[in-house]
Amino acid sequence: MKAKHIKATWERKPDESHKAYEAFSIYRDMGINRNVRAVAQKLNKSLTIIGRWSSRYNWVERAGAYDDYYGKLERQAIERGRIASKKKRIKILETYQDNLVEAMQNLDNNGASWSDITRGLAMVMRELRAEFGETKPNVEINNNVVSSNDTRAELLAKLERLRND
Repeated sequence: MKAKHIKATWERKPDESHKAYEAFSIYRDMGINRNVRAVAQKLNKSLTIIGRWSSRYNWVERAGAYDDYYGKLERQAIERGRIASKKKRIKILETYQDNLVEAMQNLDNNGASWSDITRGLAMVMRELRAEFGETKPNVEINNNVVSSNDTRAELLAKLERLRND
């Protein structure tokens, strides 16, 4: 048994002539500026004929269904793009975070300063929290919680514990 194709409401109706469907297609594609007068002018047809076709073949309803369908597809594509972009930003931030943690573990006088590393790490964590919709101000690095309220001495002590692990 063959599957029956269900036509979308904006597709040509079985009893709709080619000329009437062409007029509808022009109307449909006008978007928010649609009007039967413009269709009549574009096709050089009488407004009466275009008005009759519009009523008989439910142009307003069909064009609305077309808008709804393609609007939904567009919103889905935008959301897919937004999700892909968010995943990419998170991956970049996580890589940067890994590099900062490694720099903290290998901190010496020839590399980045403690201040540079901690500022970078704080920025990365803020951005990651924002990406995940979180507002928690603490950061955990290898089971050591780093709070924005920690003093330099507390951070140095945590770093020393991290180095010894």
